[in-house]
Amino acid sequence: MSANCQIVSCIKESERTVGKERISEALKKENLEVSVDKRVSKVKLCKDHYRLIKKHVKKADKIERLRWKV
Repeated sequence: MSANCQIVSCIKESERTVGKERISEALKKENLEVSVDKRVSKVKLCKDHYRLIKKHVKKADKIERLRWKV
């Protein structure tokens, strides 16, 4: 049995686990809150929330890579 998504008010089953520090900026942009303890480093996400967060993280990573090339 799998755990539920850890986004507040989401009751879907989680499918992915992502580092909390990596997605913190994307959560702020989407106005989402995570229902986990501050000591926890991983966040469980359902398929829909993972897709939403992934778009922001992918864009941020692309910008970071462009900075490395300079």
